[in-house]
Amino acid sequence: MKERLKNILSKILIPVTMTFCFFLTMPQMAYGAEQPTAIDQVTDAMGGISTEPVEIVDENGNIMGIFTPFSATNPPPRMTRYTANINWTLESWEMAAGGSQFGLTTSSKVSLNISFPSGANSGFGLYDRDSETYGWAKWTSDGYIGGTITPSYSGQFSIAICNNTQNKVTYTGSFTV
Repeated sequence: MKERLKNILSKILIPVTMTFCFFLTMPQMAYGAEQPTAIDQVTDAMGGISTEPVEIVDENGNIMGIFTPFSATNPPPRMTRYTANINWTLESWEMAAGGSQFGLTTSSKVSLNISFPSGANSGFGLYDRDSETYGWAKWTSDGYIGGTITPSYSGQFSIAICNNTQNKVTYTGSFTV
């Protein structure tokens, strides 16, 4: 009886465990453009390629975190707990936050690896789900953003992108947490 019970449990437990592990590690899509909000054109004060960290400041002037571009001292991550693809098209002057939200702490790192048409002035950062505010780490028209964001406080966040042009822009790439 003991052997039979062990046999039955192994036939049930192994597939259930494997299914559970699959869904825990399966990448999910992040969808943009929920509640997009038109904004005024913002000056590209931080344009150009830089390896210096940049503060992410929300609409109220609070520091949400630090963005650090990828470099020899800040390489892209090798191990992550979550990866999602981005294929967002934003209308002119539109900003959007991803549908996926994450509980982040001050030791968390979110890596961005996103391409877009060169010349399209765009902002990248976080959306704080708790305070419902956007914080922009980097404004650039280089056609690529790559780096890590480290939050300054714990909370629920989503990836945020802003199209600061009069044209429709498509953003592709990925982010990891």
